[in-house]
Amino acid sequence: MTMAAGLRATAKAAEHPPEPTVGAPVLDPTAVWGKLTATEPRRREHSSYDWKYSVSRLPQDVMSPKYIAIAGRWVFGLWYLMTGGAWLVTHALGRGAAHQETASGAIAFQKALTESHFMDPLLAIACLFGGGALLIRRTAPLGIAMLAPVVVVIFLFHLVLTGNWIWGTLNLVWFMGLVWRYRGAFTALWTSSETL
Repeated sequence: MTMAAGLRATAKAAEHPPEPTVGAPVLDPTAVWGKLTATEPRRREHSSYDWKYSVSRLPQDVMSPKYIAIAGRWVFGLWYLMTGGAWLVTHALGRGAAHQETASGAIAFQKALTESHFMDPLLAIACLFGGGALLIRRTAPLGIAMLAPVVVVIFLFHLVLTGNWIWGTLNLVWFMGLVWRYRGAFTALWTSSETL
């Protein structure tokens, strides 16, 4: 075996690979990983501790404002998407939806909307496309803008005509939470820009 000056023999380098800890990060003995302290053994393999640690972290992640806003947006959007879609399907099949209200003012209001022959389809299309837009983060502000008149009418309908103010208020408060979450998308409506 020949060796050049200043070079190590390749055979010897192959026989003795470097130590496995060479270049590894140094662990801080005072660090705390979740509930695991430096005095407890750190297990690399999957163990019961790994499962408990991941489960203990789950509520924190799920209950974060980000995931709450996403869940609220999806539930609200799906509700209006299904409401608008159900109305369009039932009327396309020739089955009109029966009025569920018992108050005389609510029945008269719903009858006037139906006899106009354009308000019910308009409301259904607004619910369908507004709810569908809410399901996508990029188009959520558009969905909020499309559903705003519908939500206000539903609130006033229940507050004034049916007396079921709990449902109308819950619907409005939920909607206002979404408006607040995506308020940054609407600031251009009341702020001026020098480029315009």
